Amino acid sequence: MISKKIIIFLLKMTAKLFYNLLLSIPNKDTFTKDEIKKIYFVYLEIIKKKRQKDDIDTLTDNISNLSINEKSIKKNVNDIKQMNDDKPVKVNIFELLSKNNYINEKTEGNESIHSFSYLASRKNLGQSQKISLGICMERLLNDIISKCPDWKNIRPKNEKGKKEKDSLWLNEKLKKIIYAEYKANLELDTEKSKETDRKCKNIGNELKETYNDYNLTCVIVGLRYLSNKEKLIEPILKKYTDTPIYGINDYLELFNIKCFDNYDEYKKVIDKIIELKF
Repeated sequence: MISKKIIIFLLKMTAKLFYNLLLSIPNKDTFTKDEIKKIYFVYLEIIKKKRQKDDIDTLTDNISNLSINEKSIKKNVNDIKQMNDDKPVKVNIFELLSKNNYINEKTEGNESIHSFSYLASRKNLGQSQKISLGICMERLLNDIISKCPDWKNIRPKNEKGKKEKDSLWLNEKLKKIIYAEYKANLELDTEKSKETDRKCKNIGNELKETYNDYNLTCVIVGLRYLSNKEKLIEPILKKYTDTPIYGINDYLELFNIKCFDNYDEYKKVIDKIIELKF
């Protein structure tokens, strides 16, 4: 049996231990239920380490030796201090912005050199205008080719569920078909370039089945370039393995059309489109 005095003494000592645990937590005046639970579990761990057998005397001696000094408390309340980290963190975003070297490193907002709109003299085109500019050039190319009497435009109307074709021409005399996809920017990521390449290959296979008596040519036309012999286009060519990349002049030569002698002439046409369209 344990006397009432011993029980009272034990309660006093455990209360003192718990009280000191609370004091060891910095900058805390109030506690939530969850925090009290965490503190209590730490308290139990300390008691477990100090617990002896049933001998009352050794138990009493052990409790009296429970010197709750700062060092012993700190060793057992690391996870309690961690509770301060659960508070919402306030961040001064503008201060971080001012100190971030990468963000503060000035960069030019120039158009990609591989973009069709890079050739335009006007540099303040919006994204929708750049898209529209590419479409205008596509329409102009088709208008140019339509001036060749032997070539017939057989591009079908867009149908839901079927891949669109940018350009499709047939020459009955020569038994030739030329299918092309126009691209305003061929500097696509690997996945998108593969998708474009695959689309042209699949449509080409379909056309071969439909027009098996014709000689079929499938190409991707980069509106940004006059020729695929330019050094600038070399890294782009490696991204497309199934379909050849042509510049504007390369493509028009398939129809025996000579159009642009140099980039100055080509840029004048682009600027005229912008003048008329925007």
